[in-house]
Amino acid sequence: MEEAVAFHGARVPDEHRVPRSGESGGRSAGGGANWARLVLWVMAEVALIGADIQEVIGSAIAIKILSGGVVPLWGGVVVTALDCFVFLFLENYGVRKLEAVFAILIATMAVSFAWMFGETKPNGKELLIGIFLLWTDPIVLIAY
Repeated sequence: MEEAVAFHGARVPDEHRVPRSGESGGRSAGGGANWARLVLWVMAEVALIGADIQEVIGSAIAIKILSGGVVPLWGGVVVTALDCFVFLFLENYGVRKLEAVFAILIATMAVSFAWMFGETKPNGKELLIGIFLLWTDPIVLIAY
């Protein structure tokens, strides 16, 4: 009962609430100009494009290399864009289904790595030396 009274007592009519941005006739809730909001939005979009473009180009290069040059660079960009839309489409069916798809992809990678490890039959001693000892050209260490 107390919760209901507290809830009804806390309601504020629409005229007395603080307006959200976009509801105050061209000004944001903080009193800033509409152009400032637009500039910040454009800057955020440019930053997102700059962050995502390297992933798209990297995926396109990887697809070109993995296909032996059969798929051109622009084809890799198209494939990358299409798989993004597939993931967005899968998200409509629930996050669990999307997680299941990623689990299958990660399991495929794990099986591939294990298979390649078995096929190459690396020398165990050299493998442990490479894991635990730092083998670096001294000229590289000077750069740091």
